[in-house]
Amino acid sequence: MNLRDIKTFLKLAELRNFGKTAEELFISQTAVSARIRSLETELNTSLFIRSTHYVILTSAGRQFLPYAKSIASTMESAKQELVFYNNFDMHITIAAPESIWDTAFVNTLSMVVESHREIYFKFLCDHSSNILPKILDHSIDIGFTLHPPYHNDIRTVPICRSRYLLLCSPGLALPSDRMTAENIGDFPFINMHWGKDFEAWFSGHYPVSAYRMAVDQTSILTKFLLNGNGIAFMPERYASEYLSEGTLVSIPFEYSETLPDEECCAAYLAGNANILLPIIHEINNLLDKNKT
Repeated sequence: MNLRDIKTFLKLAELRNFGKTAEELFISQTAVSARIRSLETELNTSLFIRSTHYVILTSAGRQFLPYAKSIASTMESAKQELVFYNNFDMHITIAAPESIWDTAFVNTLSMVVESHREIYFKFLCDHSSNILPKILDHSIDIGFTLHPPYHNDIRTVPICRSRYLLLCSPGLALPSDRMTAENIGDFPFINMHWGKDFEAWFSGHYPVSAYRMAVDQTSILTKFLLNGNGIAFMPERYASEYLSEGTLVSIPFEYSETLPDEECCAAYLAGNANILLPIIHEINNLLDKNKT
């Protein structure tokens, strides 16, 4: 599919006039018509209803319009990014789940960027489950995950461990001073997916139907907790600031002694070890310094 034809389609859809479209694109009306016909032939459908006074999109044209906009936008974004790429010796894409993107992590990465001006860095936010396949297809170079991925082509470096705490706002009235498998249904429990190990522990000890709310972003969960809307599990590394401020408090819960810690690691393709390991170790060392 020709990008030039798509841009001509978008301009004609906007202006609804062959003459004005030709003027805007600095081409002849014949060229505009030829590009639209080419696109219609490729899609095997008519995109416009033509008359002597106006041009409007057909039903198929309206269906194709958002896809055409997306294609054009993606190509423009790619062009702009490649301009940046060409100005640097190396390009590294780093991804991590939302809960890892706290102030300490952002500050650490800012220091790494400053010390490597020859590298173009791109930072992404994604779920741990999505990071592994993106490492394998080379769209992510370093992925920070909340559970170690197991794959022959992937290597990992441990970054940190953190225990899970059951938290709520100090002003929230609770049915008991300790949550158990029997009374969890009486608690306003909010579920958050913290990875396979946590889910295996939770489903093995607590009824799956025990919660009435579920979220998939740590920032959303935090707002619910601070607003006094319920209780939820959260890694201590993320909750420590709220605990020290007294805006969240920890609640005892049954089977706490068997709950596995959250294990954060940096994952990368084994074949890129020489390039990526020094960067990973630098990030790890800076994170350790920031803790102290």
